[in-house]
Amino acid sequence: MVSPRSLVTSSFALLVTFASTSALTGCGSSSTSGTGGNDDTSADDSTATGGSLDTSMCSIACERSKACGQSIDESTCVLDCQNNESSTVSRMRLDLGAPLDSCLKAATCADVLDGKFVGDCLATALASVGPTAAGKAFCTTYGSALDSCGTTVDQASCLSFALPYSDSYLQQATACASKSCTEIDSCVDAVLALSSN
Repeated sequence: MVSPRSLVTSSFALLVTFASTSALTGCGSSSTSGTGGNDDTSADDSTATGGSLDTSMCSIACERSKACGQSIDESTCVLDCQNNESSTVSRMRLDLGAPLDSCLKAATCADVLDGKFVGDCLATALASVGPTAAGKAFCTTYGSALDSCGTTVDQASCLSFALPYSDSYLQQATACASKSCTEIDSCVDAVLALSSN
């Protein structure tokens, strides 16, 4: 279980877990590390267009895997991916969809067959966005709450940690700061589906 208290992990900790446990047999792996992107406080869930992030990501990744010679049934791959990753992907920012789709579509067969293209594309998508106002509010509130509990939270690490999440889930996680010191982390874990990974 990844605890929010250990915010020294990169912003991709959740997505590395997602990619490495992906239902895309032979497709998911760990992502590249690092952070980047623009400091875009105006980006939120409402700026994205298109369909469901998990539907799009799973469809494209499975299609690329099949096209590159993976021995999979494409429709089963998509369904397995959606079923296994729905709690994780449903919490992600929708504005990750376009850069993620673009990267997945552009992946060469060498990228696909090396087993890291999903994780690498998630990292690329995250590098294209910046923290939202909800992410900043979460880190400020969460950091203050844990500070009063005797734990220091590095704000830069927290912002990286919060980067993949949608504003609605970050707002719910922010509300966890009103809980007792022993309940804050388990509340955040539950809201962000960290305990299920």
